[in-house]
Amino acid sequence: MLAYTGYKFPPVCEEISSGYWQVTTNPKYGKITTGEITGHLDNGQCPDKTFTFAAIYYEWTAHTNNTALPNQLFVGGKANDFVYAIWQAITVTPFPFEFEITVPLVRPSSETTAFAAWAPTGADGGTGKWKQTLHPPADDPTFVFDGESVQEANPGGGGPDTCWFAGSAFLQFTGITGGTWTVAAGQVTTSNDWGFDYVGWHDVAVDYYRLHHRAPCGTTFPQQMTIKSPTDDAYVNYGTVNTLGGSFTATTETSLRAGHRKTRTH
Repeated sequence: MLAYTGYKFPPVCEEISSGYWQVTTNPKYGKITTGEITGHLDNGQCPDKTFTFAAIYYEWTAHTNNTALPNQLFVGGKANDFVYAIWQAITVTPFPFEFEITVPLVRPSSETTAFAAWAPTGADGGTGKWKQTLHPPADDPTFVFDGESVQEANPGGGGPDTCWFAGSAFLQFTGITGGTWTVAAGQVTTSNDWGFDYVGWHDVAVDYYRLHHRAPCGTTFPQQMTIKSPTDDAYVNYGTVNTLGGSFTATTETSLRAGHRKTRTH
């Protein structure tokens, strides 16, 4: 955060003392370390003189964007922490400092998807159930997104729906349905997992189109995943655009998500 030293002004340019840091109020979501470094004054004075500085460092250790942390402070989509410390040295007037540390919110670098099961009879009956795992950035592999909200967005360009025909009882199936999930909540409780994303054709639609001799047929469409921390004003994109879809023949059904495919006889 800062490195400080005591010295006599030019033309003397003599180091008095590097001093030391005394932390009077520790941060809530990180840790403080101190040490010494050598270098030149950043004010341009004594350019030929190398000084020893007392340095103070901050490391963010919360590894979450979640406001469930007690007394967490967030401003403008960033997490804030505070440190109060005094630099002091012999014969030099102590200097108090208030440090406000602003940490940008962390976003997933990507996600993986894995097939869980076929949805039983019901509202989602016949669709494939897919579970997703969010990947933290490489520089913070222990980061946890639990409690944040993920939502699918439609980037456009879906279809065609080759099952549909004029006069069909169903609308054309060429886009997402607009799902929203909470990470590590509901049906999926493992850290950084979310789901289930139900992808494919419902049994009722499959039976209908088979009856009308449309099989084999199917559809695909894009899905952009977005995420919103408890402090975000809006959802933000993460990862690449996925391809979702489903198809069926007279005897089989297939569910497709993000390069993964699952087929069953049904």
